[in-house]
Amino acid sequence: MTVYRVARGDVVRITRTGEVGTVKGWVDHERLDQHGTILAIQVSTEKTVQANGRALEFIADAKPKLSKAKAVWVLVVLLWSLAEAAWIGYYLNADYGLSWWGSTALGIGAGGLFWRSMYLFTIRPHKTRITLPARKTTTARVQGKSRPNVNK
Repeated sequence: MTVYRVARGDVVRITRTGEVGTVKGWVDHERLDQHGTILAIQVSTEKTVQANGRALEFIADAKPKLSKAKAVWVLVVLLWSLAEAAWIGYYLNADYGLSWWGSTALGIGAGGLFWRSMYLFTIRPHKTRITLPARKTTTARVQGKSRPNVNK
């Protein structure tokens, strides 16, 4: 799967060599029109490779490194969604006479929906879209009239 959206710390595989590394950042911003965004991939502590999205396969998202403020925010959102789920369940049971099973199920669903929406809007790491370079083909190569370049 070619990389189209990636963030720092994501795990990718270099298709040519099969090596797995993490995205450390972006390089070659000056010539974006010609080459697209080139990523720096750290394969080991001594080796960093540069490649574009066509040379990489996405493996996994980065582990989130939360600051103390963001960790507190995640805890607040989690507790808020649990409190909302409990309140909705109690409200449906007390005011509308819904059974305990029904009010519990709807409360858990509402709390999960609130948690998911807050996660998507505020908590998750945002991916950055990278620009892939355009494939350059000549008419002679497409027609098969040109020999490939071979370094001896």
